[in-house]
Amino acid sequence: MSEIKVKIADFKVGRTSDTLTTFGLGSCVAVTLYDPEKRVGGLAHIMLPDQSYSKETTNRAKFPQTAISDMCDEMVYLGGERKNFVAKVVGGANMFSTSGKEESSQTMGSKNVEAAKSVLNATKIKIVAEDTGANYGRSVRLLLETGEVIVRSYRTGEKRI
Repeated sequence: MSEIKVKIADFKVGRTSDTLTTFGLGSCVAVTLYDPEKRVGGLAHIMLPDQSYSKETTNRAKFPQTAISDMCDEMVYLGGERKNFVAKVVGGANMFSTSGKEESSQTMGSKNVEAAKSVLNATKIKIVAEDTGANYGRSVRLLLETGEVIVRSYRTGEKRI
Protein backbone atom coordinates (compact mmCIF):
# COMPACT_ATOMS: atom_id res chain seq x y z
CA MET A 1 0.00 0.00 0.00
CA SER A 2 1.39 3.38 -0.94
CA GLU A 3 0.20 6.85 -0.04
CA ILE A 4 0.31 9.27 -2.95
CA LYS A 5 0.23 12.96 -2.03
CA VAL A 6 -1.63 15.43 -4.21
CA LYS A 7 -0.47 19.05 -4.04
CA ILE A 8 -2.49 22.20 -4.70
CA ALA A 9 -3.38 22.52 -8.41
CA ASP A 10 -2.41 18.89 -8.99
CA PHE A 11 -3.99 15.49 -9.49
CA LYS A 12 -2.88 11.89 -9.15
CA VAL A 13 -4.35 8.53 -10.08
CA GLY A 14 -3.79 5.06 -8.67
CA ARG A 15 -5.30 1.64 -8.18
CA THR A 16 -6.34 -0.98 -5.63
CA SER A 17 -4.13 -0.62 -2.55
CA ASP A 18 -3.04 3.00 -3.09
CA THR A 19 -4.33 5.90 -1.00
CA LEU A 20 -4.51 9.37 -2.54
CA THR A 21 -4.24 12.26 -0.07
CA THR A 22 -4.48 16.04 -0.20
CA PHE A 23 -4.24 18.57 2.63
CA GLY A 24 -5.34 22.13 3.25
CA LEU A 25 -8.51 22.50 1.20
CA GLY A 26 -9.96 25.91 1.88
CA SER A 27 -11.79 27.46 -1.05
CA CYS A 28 -10.15 24.83 -3.29
CA VAL A 29 -12.13 21.73 -4.23
CA ALA A 30 -11.08 18.10 -4.18
CA VAL A 31 -12.74 15.95 -6.82
CA THR A 32 -12.37 12.20 -6.46
CA LEU A 33 -13.22 9.84 -9.28
CA TYR A 34 -13.52 6.10 -8.76
CA ASP A 35 -14.25 3.02 -10.83
CA PRO A 36 -15.64 0.51 -8.31
CA GLU A 37 -15.30 -2.44 -10.70
CA LYS A 38 -11.62 -1.90 -11.59
CA ARG A 39 -10.71 -0.16 -8.29
CA VAL A 40 -8.98 2.66 -10.15
CA GLY A 41 -9.34 6.22 -8.93
CA GLY A 42 -8.07 9.75 -8.99
CA LEU A 43 -7.95 12.83 -6.78
CA ALA A 44 -7.66 16.41 -8.05
CA HIS A 45 -6.98 19.45 -5.85
CA ILE A 46 -8.61 22.15 -7.99
CA MET A 47 -7.75 25.75 -7.27
CA LEU A 48 -9.88 27.99 -9.53
CA PRO A 49 -13.25 27.70 -11.34
CA ASP A 50 -11.81 28.40 -14.80
CA GLN A 51 -8.91 29.96 -16.68
CA SER A 52 -10.36 33.49 -16.57
CA TYR A 53 -9.33 33.66 -12.88
CA SER A 54 -5.61 33.21 -13.54
CA LYS A 55 -2.83 34.83 -15.52
CA GLU A 56 -0.94 31.52 -15.49
CA THR A 57 -3.00 28.91 -17.33
CA THR A 58 -0.45 26.28 -18.33
CA ASN A 59 -1.09 24.11 -15.24
CA ARG A 60 -4.12 22.12 -16.41
CA ALA A 61 -4.70 20.66 -12.94
CA LYS A 62 -5.58 24.11 -11.59
CA PHE A 63 -9.02 24.15 -13.29
CA PRO A 64 -11.91 21.63 -13.18
CA GLN A 65 -12.49 21.37 -16.93
CA THR A 66 -8.95 20.28 -17.74
CA ALA A 67 -8.10 18.52 -14.45
CA ILE A 68 -11.13 16.22 -14.61
CA SER A 69 -10.59 15.49 -18.32
CA ASP A 70 -6.90 14.64 -17.83
CA MET A 71 -7.63 12.59 -14.71
CA CYS A 72 -10.25 10.54 -16.60
CA ASP A 73 -7.75 9.87 -19.40
CA GLU A 74 -5.12 8.63 -16.92
CA MET A 75 -7.64 6.43 -15.13
CA VAL A 76 -8.62 4.83 -18.44
CA TYR A 77 -4.92 4.25 -19.12
CA LEU A 78 -4.74 2.35 -15.79
CA GLY A 79 -7.67 0.16 -16.85
CA GLY A 80 -10.67 2.14 -15.59
CA GLU A 81 -13.85 2.44 -17.65
CA ARG A 82 -15.50 5.87 -17.93
CA LYS A 83 -18.98 4.38 -17.76
CA ASN A 84 -18.21 3.18 -14.22
CA PHE A 85 -16.77 6.42 -12.85
CA VAL A 86 -18.44 8.03 -9.84
CA ALA A 87 -17.41 11.28 -8.17
CA LYS A 88 -17.21 12.77 -4.70
CA VAL A 89 -16.69 16.51 -4.20
CA VAL A 90 -15.12 18.04 -1.07
CA GLY A 91 -14.13 21.58 -0.06
CA GLY A 92 -15.15 24.91 -1.48
CA ALA A 93 -15.28 26.63 1.90
CA ASN A 94 -15.83 30.33 2.48
CA MET A 95 -12.60 30.94 4.37
CA PHE A 96 -12.74 34.72 4.61
CA SER A 97 -15.34 36.77 6.44
CA THR A 98 -16.43 39.99 4.82
CA SER A 99 -17.19 41.45 8.29
CA GLY A 100 -19.23 44.57 7.91
CA LYS A 101 -19.51 44.31 4.15
CA GLU A 102 -22.43 42.88 2.29
CA GLU A 103 -21.73 39.20 1.60
CA SER A 104 -21.13 38.29 -2.01
CA SER A 105 -23.76 35.89 -3.28
CA GLN A 106 -20.94 33.63 -4.45
CA THR A 107 -17.60 33.11 -2.77
CA MET A 108 -14.59 31.61 -4.54
CA GLY A 109 -15.30 28.35 -2.74
CA SER A 110 -18.88 28.15 -4.01
CA LYS A 111 -17.72 29.08 -7.53
CA ASN A 112 -15.19 26.23 -7.40
CA VAL A 113 -17.85 23.75 -6.26
CA GLU A 114 -20.30 24.92 -8.93
CA ALA A 115 -17.66 24.70 -11.68
CA ALA A 116 -16.55 21.19 -10.64
CA LYS A 117 -20.15 19.93 -10.49
CA SER A 118 -20.89 21.48 -13.88
CA VAL A 119 -17.95 19.64 -15.47
CA LEU A 120 -18.94 16.35 -13.83
CA ASN A 121 -22.54 16.73 -14.99
CA ALA A 122 -21.44 17.61 -18.53
CA THR A 123 -19.25 14.50 -18.67
CA LYS A 124 -22.08 12.38 -17.21
CA ILE A 125 -20.11 11.36 -14.13
CA LYS A 126 -22.53 10.81 -11.24
CA ILE A 127 -21.78 12.67 -8.01
CA VAL A 128 -22.47 10.15 -5.24
CA ALA A 129 -21.38 12.21 -2.20
CA GLU A 130 -20.15 15.63 -1.20
CA ASP A 131 -18.94 17.63 1.76
CA THR A 132 -18.77 21.23 0.57
CA GLY A 133 -19.20 24.81 1.72
CA ALA A 134 -19.18 26.04 5.33
CA ASN A 135 -16.22 28.04 6.66
CA TYR A 136 -13.53 25.51 7.58
CA GLY A 137 -10.69 23.72 5.86
CA ARG A 138 -10.51 20.03 5.11
CA SER A 139 -8.08 17.28 4.19
CA VAL A 140 -9.05 14.31 2.04
CA ARG A 141 -7.96 10.69 1.65
CA LEU A 142 -9.28 8.42 -1.11
CA LEU A 143 -8.91 4.72 -0.31
CA LEU A 144 -8.67 2.99 -3.68
CA GLU A 145 -9.36 -0.46 -2.28
CA THR A 146 -12.93 0.60 -1.44
CA GLY A 147 -13.54 4.04 -2.98
CA GLU A 148 -14.21 5.45 0.46
CA VAL A 149 -13.28 9.10 1.03
CA ILE A 150 -12.17 10.21 4.49
CA VAL A 151 -12.64 13.92 5.15
CA ARG A 152 -10.82 15.43 8.11
CA SER A 153 -11.29 18.83 9.65
CA TYR A 154 -10.00 20.35 12.85
CA ARG A 155 -13.43 21.83 13.42
CA THR A 156 -15.63 18.82 12.67
CA GLY A 157 -13.35 15.81 13.10
CA GLU A 158 -13.39 12.91 10.66
CA LYS A 159 -16.19 11.67 8.45
CA ARG A 160 -16.39 9.06 5.73
CA ILE A 161 -18.30 9.68 2.56
